[in-house]
Amino acid sequence: MVRKIFSEERIKELASTPDSNIPISFVCNYSGNVVAVHFRSVNTDVITWDEIKSLEDACLQIKYVFDTSKCPDAKYYLINYVVNFPRL
Repeated sequence: MVRKIFSEERIKELASTPDSNIPISFVCNYSGNVVAVHFRSVNTDVITWDEIKSLEDACLQIKYVFDTSKCPDAKYYLINYVVNFPRL
């Protein structure tokens, strides 16, 4: 997902920039569809609003598969993820 939004050059640039990581929370419904995306502590001096919007749009297309037998009464699931550019 990240490599579809950021070019290799941009990833290298962000990897060398402090505070470029992007913490993201997803709320998924029982079917695994992402229904909400929350970006936490994004440095908008480093990441542009267009990049954030592109990430949000990409996140909303994700579908997760859950073993719902572990939490049969759960209607929603919270997933935390961090885009860590130095590790890409």
